[in-house]
Amino acid sequence: MKPTASVALATWLLEHFPLGPNREALSGDLLEELRRGRSPGWYRREVASAIGIGVLTKFRNYGQPLLF
Repeated sequence: MKPTASVALATWLLEHFPLGPNREALSGDLLEELRRGRSPGWYRREVASAIGIGVLTKFRNYGQPLLF
């Protein structure tokens, strides 16, 4: 996968996963850092971390009551 395609996929994932009210700000900040010279690998790792934290937070808030 080309770096631009992987950045586009990561951006799409970031914009479509329910991460909370600051999703647009996070997306903008990460894209700004990418344009300042960060690598596409760094961008993908940050997006994966943000999605992971968002999923864990949602699970903690809503998943545990469902288990009981």
